[in-house]
Amino acid sequence: MKRIRVAANEASVRPALYRDSAAALAQSVRNHVDFLIANCRLAPDADATLHIVIARLLNAAAALQEDPASPAGLPQVQQTLHPYPPYFAHPGWREADGISRNSAPTVAGRSGIACATGRDC
Repeated sequence: MKRIRVAANEASVRPALYRDSAAALAQSVRNHVDFLIANCRLAPDADATLHIVIARLLNAAAALQEDPASPAGLPQVQQTLHPYPPYFAHPGWREADGISRNSAPTVAGRSGIACATGRDC
């Protein structure tokens, strides 16, 4: 998830998102989602929440591919990542990286992210 956030943050500082850079971001989102699906192991409740996040990210990637300026593209990636911290105790996820933990509702029992590869999901 950190890799998706890094890619989205890099795209957001550009003055405009053109077709080639939007396509690259969309592919990056899809690649990282594929990695998450293949490697992350979560408790059932956390897994269900992650599926919602993944669906939103994939919808945003499709929108980016279709129209780089679409509000359903990069803004949707950012909005999807915004409430992520209260739901998942992701190692290394920091407020300074662009998403504030205090801006989304707190949820008790955040799940840790575990990857079969030992890498951060």
